[in-house]
Amino acid sequence: MKSRLAQARYAIACVVALSGTSAFAQTQPAANGQEHALPPAPNYSGTLTERSTLTGDWNGLRNDLARKGLTIDMYATQTYQGVVAGGRDKGWQYGGRENVTVNLDMGRMGIMPGGFLTIEGEGNYGEFVGAQQTGAVLPANNNSLFPDTDGPQFYLTQFMYMQFVSHNLGFFIGKLDGTIGDANNFAHSKGERQFLNTAFCFNPIVSVACPPYGLGAGVVIVPTGNPHEALITASFMDTEGQAGGCGGDTVFKGGSSFTAEGRITTHFFGMTGHQLIGGMYSDRVYTSVDQDLRNFVIPGLPIQQSSGSWAVYYNFDQYIYQPDPKQDRGLGIFGRFGISDGEANPIHYSFSCGLSGKGLIPGRENDQFGIGYYRLCAADSPALDQLGFRDSQGFEAYYEIALTPYMFLTPDVQVIQPSQQHVDTSVILGIRLTVKF
Repeated sequence: MKSRLAQARYAIACVVALSGTSAFAQTQPAANGQEHALPPAPNYSGTLTERSTLTGDWNGLRNDLARKGLTIDMYATQTYQGVVAGGRDKGWQYGGRENVTVNLDMGRMGIMPGGFLTIEGEGNYGEFVGAQQTGAVLPANNNSLFPDTDGPQFYLTQFMYMQFVSHNLGFFIGKLDGTIGDANNFAHSKGERQFLNTAFCFNPIVSVACPPYGLGAGVVIVPTGNPHEALITASFMDTEGQAGGCGGDTVFKGGSSFTAEGRITTHFFGMTGHQLIGGMYSDRVYTSVDQDLRNFVIPGLPIQQSSGSWAVYYNFDQYIYQPDPKQDRGLGIFGRFGISDGEANPIHYSFSCGLSGKGLIPGRENDQFGIGYYRLCAADSPALDQLGFRDSQGFEAYYEIALTPYMFLTPDVQVIQPSQQHVDTSVILGIRLTVKF
């Protein structure tokens, strides 16, 4: 569901960008002959209503570990969501997802300057609103997809090592979690924050060419030395990767996926924004959607196959009101567009856009909201026509209430025109609770 470059780009932008290149600099003298200072380690201390996580600093141990290069981040998400009108099946579903991420900064630990190890485990449980209720091709709850749709389970979904050899160049290898790619400031998550519908969490056009997890490797380039300004990544990975298992038994046997992506920070009208463009290609052999379904039921008729699949995608986010350009608060717009081969991929074009705000209400600086619209255009295919698969579109609005800096309650409403014909437009209500531990 996501570009592998994903891992690169965002694990780079997060794990590396926030600490990476600066950490490499700890033993690299600056141009003026002075060594760069390390960025401050996270601080988990504070009162129950002020600290960044529910469990706090563990009597000082968590802060001490962070200063030495080890951070452990945990969160849990619970959703209660149901189809209240239209769709195929009305009713409410309760489900949840949990995530644990361990980051080791080898530079802080005195082992390897510029080295980073990321270990991630995640699982889900319960029931989620999906195609069987709405008739839509995309889930109304993105949490249902990760680590996979066959819950309950808990898997080691990422084990990645990244090594920067300079301020501008790094390499990564391992089992990658690319579900965090296609980053967007206002519409990007696995479903724990911001929008719930998969159409807004990433560009669905990439779902065929790349699996969400798998063995792979790649390179990251930081042109200016600051990953917050510009980031370029290129990677390849196994197309048969799975959330469970290491993936060594399938690596590169069924094909590989190649991805490249670039993201830059802009300052139009003195306000923060981002522009991102990416592309991917898979050399895997797929069953073509551009064929007659009789090929599957009449003996002797050949089943058409498609050799490879490609997709190109673009997204942007831009503040249109930002009181302080140094703070991630204000009112902004976002948009995504994608195109695929339309042969291996049943979605030929995808489009989404919306309006989002962060910290606009005085005294509610950690609240945020979003309103979005998406449209998926089906490939021109006899098979899809025979299946009743058509263009689909949807709308979503949410308001995320920050009960504390670590606890977020989010009412959500969606209106979806299904991709399946003869299914009425669905109205979906839901509420989500996310807690950072």
